[in-house]
Amino acid sequence: MKRLLLLLLLAAGGLTPLRAAPYSHTEETDSLPRSRFLADTLLHKNEITYCIAMPDGEDEFLNTGHISLMLQAALREWTHGIALRIRAAGRTEEMADILRILDKPLTLTRLSACDLTRHPLMPKVHPDFDPAGEKADLTVIVSSAYCTHLRGQVNSFFIFEYKDTSPFMCLLNGYANPVRSPAAQDYFPMANTQEDKALAADAEAVFRRAAQGGYDTAFQTRLWRLNRLFEFDGHAFFAIIAHELGHAFGLGDEYLTDRPCTYASQTPGEGLMFNGYQPISCDEVDGMITLLDRFAGKKRTFASFCSGRGLIQNGQEVPPAEPLSDRLAERLLPLIRH
Repeated sequence: MKRLLLLLLLAAGGLTPLRAAPYSHTEETDSLPRSRFLADTLLHKNEITYCIAMPDGEDEFLNTGHISLMLQAALREWTHGIALRIRAAGRTEEMADILRILDKPLTLTRLSACDLTRHPLMPKVHPDFDPAGEKADLTVIVSSAYCTHLRGQVNSFFIFEYKDTSPFMCLLNGYANPVRSPAAQDYFPMANTQEDKALAADAEAVFRRAAQGGYDTAFQTRLWRLNRLFEFDGHAFFAIIAHELGHAFGLGDEYLTDRPCTYASQTPGEGLMFNGYQPISCDEVDGMITLLDRFAGKKRTFASFCSGRGLIQNGQEVPPAEPLSDRLAERLLPLIRH
């Protein structure tokens, strides 16, 4: 009966309580100082500092150098990569002020060690690990033991406020590492062509170029194609790091939710903030623009970068006049409680 009622409401275009959030801003943006978000850092500074802690240990298959390279590439995607998509849409003049922010010279500085002294559970989980270090704009902790101790079996997450710590990203060790170029004998079910195999073998060089941010749209497509080759049996570190970075900038997930969203689209999205398999999409372009405008105190009306979405006015999507689509109905059905 509930599903029948839902479909009738959808057909009439009258369902509004459940909202999708392709470019929602994470709830913490309403309660925490803006200085804790990388969007604010991007607006007001020319440097982002980061640190990496791997208390479980590191080896040739995954080390801090690998994580650093993927993190740098992901940070460039959220700046240089978003700018590429704005230009590819032919909207350079319209978004000139946003492009000035995204294009400005940005130094990514890795600190030698993370300050984890305010992580009270770290001594319990890793009693031999030295928590002393420097405070960074972004802290990355790669530890299956510590992250699962904090949030059970959640594979990755980003926390803005935990026991008065700086914002930090927590990752389990179990993701595929695309920086480690595979040996010729490695099994690669997603690399079905010689071109794919060559791309996988050249993975480290691809990420080093991406980390510099000096690439074009064709290379951007190549970067995400490479990431997908390593996601045959679960997510790869690069996309997961990039997804969590979206939260670090101030964006929420693209999940359907009945929670109020201050800045949100009403149309389901399918980009990186919805699914770690996907590249940055038009949803993230909308998200970064509305986020930077919000932090800068600027009002703007612009057409969504997602085809068919309509206008975005001061961070809010102007609802379409036509009834909601069957595709939206399919996305909503699983959320209806029996």
